[in-house]
Amino acid sequence: MKFVVFYIIAAVFLSFFSYTYNFVVKEVNRTVLNYAVAVSSPVNNVLIGIKDGVSRYLMLVGVEEENRLLKKEVATLKIKSGYLCNEKSVKNKKLAGYKLIKSKFGFKSNLQISYIVLKPNKKLNLDRNNCFILSDNLNLIGSIEKKQRDFYLAKTVFNSDFVVDVYIKSDNATYRALLIGDMYKPKAEFLDPNVSIDAGSPVYTSGEFGIYPKNIFIGRVNKVKMVNSYYKVAYIDVDKGFFNSYDMFVICKKKQ
Repeated sequence: MKFVVFYIIAAVFLSFFSYTYNFVVKEVNRTVLNYAVAVSSPVNNVLIGIKDGVSRYLMLVGVEEENRLLKKEVATLKIKSGYLCNEKSVKNKKLAGYKLIKSKFGFKSNLQISYIVLKPNKKLNLDRNNCFILSDNLNLIGSIEKKQRDFYLAKTVFNSDFVVDVYIKSDNATYRALLIGDMYKPKAEFLDPNVSIDAGSPVYTSGEFGIYPKNIFIGRVNKVKMVNSYYKVAYIDVDKGFFNSYDMFVICKKKQ
């Protein structure tokens, strides 16, 4: 009987011990798990923050490198643009071999259109060259006479002292003349009295005197009149669009 009671008490004790052990183990596991989660969460957040920071840094480095390349390209384009603006080859086949020098200009006075003052982007050597001014459409405007400090004085096609050898193309024929400046309409004078020239015929420099380059467009014939039965005069319409622009070009030809 005593052995039976002993076994019953031992069984109860072992059952209680097993239950308590399992409970303690579960609590320890749960505590350790909570602690691990509590510890790992800040670490994960730190790692995620570091990762985001590195990503942002790499992105900023990439953007900075791209900006550097873009700035370099823009600087290169500015250099090329400045070169093309200061001096560039003429793409007009009739003026091939010459250089265009960009220039700013202004009239000598509001009422004086026979002279203009200009400032090219490059110094001109007037001792060795004859230099002329062209509109942005490459039409002849005038010729440079002299330098005044940092500027140059030029007389225009509206100056009565302006003279250039020209030719007029009309009906598949070419007619030679001298164009003389005029405040209203420059005139191509000393045309043969027997020539027939249509209105609208183009007028170009001939270059026969060796002063002006050949084939610079000047204007178009407005009308033709007979002068004392000796010769004809053609009145030329000159495009005055350059009056509304402060940009023009200078072209120079070596003196002969």
